[in-house]
Amino acid sequence: AEDVYGRVDGLVNNAGILRFNTLLDTPLDEFMQVVRVNQVGCFLGIRAVAPGMSDGGTIVNTASYTGLTGMAAVGAYAATKHAVVGLTRVAALELAGRGIRVNAVCPGAIDTAMSNPARLDPGADQEEAARGLDRLYRKLVPLGRAGQPEEVARLALFLTSEESSYITGQPFVIDGGWLAGVSVI
Repeated sequence: AEDVYGRVDGLVNNAGILRFNTLLDTPLDEFMQVVRVNQVGCFLGIRAVAPGMSDGGTIVNTASYTGLTGMAAVGAYAATKHAVVGLTRVAALELAGRGIRVNAVCPGAIDTAMSNPARLDPGADQEEAARGLDRLYRKLVPLGRAGQPEEVARLALFLTSEESSYITGQPFVIDGGWLAGVSVI
C-alpha cells in the first residue's frame, strides 16, 4: 500500500478461526492455534502497520460478540476475542498521541463459512444446512437472522471514516440484538 499510495491510512485486522470444543476437551495445540491466528495475528498487524501509518489513521480489529460475553463450546475463540478487545483499548491509548484511532467490531452470527461450515463441504445439503441455521438464529437472535458480511464491512468503513473521528478504544457490537439478552416470550 505504501508503494502504491505513498502511505497507509487504515488497517482492518480481520483474521479469525473458530473451533468447537468444551474447554476440558480442547487440546492445547488447538487452543494455541486459535490464539496464534485470532490474538497474535491482530497484535502482529498492529505492530507491523502502526509505526508507518499516517498520523490520524485508523485501525479496526475484528473481535466478536463472544469477546464481550461467554459462549459454551468456543472457549478458545471467546478467550482470544476478549483479548482482542483488550488489545484494542491498549492500542487506542498508546496511539492516541498520533491521532490514530483504534476500535473493534464485535459481530454475532454472520453468514459465512466459519459460522456455517457446510458451505465448504461440496457433499453437504446446503439448503438443509441453511434451514437448520435459520431455525437456530430465529431462536437466538432478536432480529431473527444471521448478519451479512456486508453489514459488518459497513460498520468497519464507518469506523475508518471521518464520521467517527471522536471514537476510539471501543467495541462495537453488530449482532442483531443477540447480546441484549434472551427473550422467553
